[in-house]
Amino acid sequence: MKQRNLKKILLMTLSIVILAAAASIVFIATGKKIKRPNVVIVLIDTLRADHTGLHGYFRDTTPNLTRIAKKGLKCENFFVNAPWTKPSVASIISGLYPTCHGSRVGQFEDIETYAVGTAKVEVLNSKINTMAEILKKKGLVTHAYITNYHLTPRFGYHQGYDFYHFNPDGAYKEVANKTDRDAITGAMNILREKQDKQEPAFIYCHLMSVHQYHYPPDFEKFKVDPAKPLTPIPGNAYQTKAVEEFDSIEEAVCSYDNSIYYIDSLVGDLFDFITTKAPDTLLIVLSDHGEEFYEHGGFEHCRTLYNEILKVPCVFYGPGVPAGVYAGLADSIDILPTLLKNLDIKIGKHLKGQVLFQKGRIGNQKDKEIFAEQYHRGFYKRFALIRDNKKMILSQHKEADEMFIEFFRDGLAIEGENDLSAADPGLVELFERRIKLHRVTNETYFKKKVGRPAYEDLSPEDIAHLRSLGYIK
Repeated sequence: MKQRNLKKILLMTLSIVILAAAASIVFIATGKKIKRPNVVIVLIDTLRADHTGLHGYFRDTTPNLTRIAKKGLKCENFFVNAPWTKPSVASIISGLYPTCHGSRVGQFEDIETYAVGTAKVEVLNSKINTMAEILKKKGLVTHAYITNYHLTPRFGYHQGYDFYHFNPDGAYKEVANKTDRDAITGAMNILREKQDKQEPAFIYCHLMSVHQYHYPPDFEKFKVDPAKPLTPIPGNAYQTKAVEEFDSIEEAVCSYDNSIYYIDSLVGDLFDFITTKAPDTLLIVLSDHGEEFYEHGGFEHCRTLYNEILKVPCVFYGPGVPAGVYAGLADSIDILPTLLKNLDIKIGKHLKGQVLFQKGRIGNQKDKEIFAEQYHRGFYKRFALIRDNKKMILSQHKEADEMFIEFFRDGLAIEGENDLSAADPGLVELFERRIKLHRVTNETYFKKKVGRPAYEDLSPEDIAHLRSLGYIK
């Protein structure tokens, strides 16, 4: 009796082993892929952090973004590595500083005469491994909805996408609101289709209404207070959009805030769809840079590295995302390694960003410093460093032997007066050394991995599109 039971147990054990081995063989033979979630990135062009409700703005411009942050992870101190779209987006999708990926310069006008026709535009080299390329190799179907002309396929930003929905006319004021809505609708349609087929998708939506200060009439929630005096647009304000279209700073700000309120409604529509129809979706909402409203002498963006430009919102929601606040310093180069870690994809050794969260736990929030670069437009190239809540901006003339430094004791807020004269000399020297080290390290990486920068000439059509965005007079 005991021998029969022993035989049965042995036979059952052998059967289980055989079945397990067979299953392993089938897995290897069929090449079954790891089940990964959808990934959706919504980038709201030109959105500064302190004009959002989740960062304490006095106007409720972002009720939906705040709602997402309460259920997901909000980055309290998130900075970009460049002050305009082309290099900033390249840093987000590559996990590299601007000099490392090389897509920095968009000098559309001669530095001395500002004459149109002397274009010098660096492209994103094909040797740079992008987020879309990595995810495509891991089985995700990759889509992008793009209307910002800086991200034209001619400049290399289509790398890795199965479908690059590029509309060069989509950022014009008259159509920006519609194309932004079309992008969100397109993302929802793709998610619906992929859910039915059980195929994961990566979708990148680049929204332009805030960049254009444009919104449908129904979203005019904020108006200039008639009881308060208006501040005229300064006559020396650089760039053209605010100077030409508004009579006062307050009018420009109200238009900007209303456009944020409109885009926030689209983000809310997408969030509601994800939570009900596509819960297996990792959602990331962020911006590529902020906007100036004469806090430091100028309007719009591109030329400076102050925090009205560098500090932007960043929120995560979805599988593996903890609810809470990432209170440490974070920046654009953290997005790719964080995404890869949470998709169980190996992080390349060349990626120096940190993982902000993993499997429901917030990252270590270890000591980190933010480094940002600006080469585009004007007579100066600039470098910014934030560490230990302090900040330095080093400006170096492109042609002459001239340099000046700004130092700020509060490096996380909108900067006030230059504190350099009262700063500890040893601390200033430390910041200078760190900036120099970043520059040398980044230049060395580019020379080894990419080689020489590649440039693209601008056609009359290119110039017309860039002029519509306010980048050429």
